[in-house]
Amino acid sequence: MAAVTLDLIESTTHAALVRHGCRDDIAADVARAVRVAEHNGNRICGLYYVESYCRQLESGRLPGDVDPVVHHDRLGSVRVDARFGFAQTAFRVGFETAVEAAR
Repeated sequence: MAAVTLDLIESTTHAALVRHGCRDDIAADVARAVRVAEHNGNRICGLYYVESYCRQLESGRLPGDVDPVVHHDRLGSVRVDARFGFAQTAFRVGFETAVEAAR
C-alpha cells in the first residue's frame, strides 16, 4: 500500500476547496489545518471534514470568499468575526492582534 504524504494531503485538500468555490488564500488556511490535524492523528478534524467543506461551499451554505473582521475594542480583548466563513482564516487574521494585545 502506498503511503499518502502530508504534502499530498495539503495540496489535494487545497485543490478540492478551490474547485468547490473557495478563495485561494482561505483554501490554503484550511488545507494547512487539515495537514496538521492528520499529522497529529486528529482524524476527525482532518480529511474527515473535507467532503463536508466541499459540499457546503458548493451549496453556498459556507462562503469561501469572506474576509474575517478583527475587533480590538478593549485592551487585552480581541474578537474575530469569521462572517460565517472558515474559522481557520479567522484565527490567522486575528492572531497578530491577539499576540499584541497579550503583550
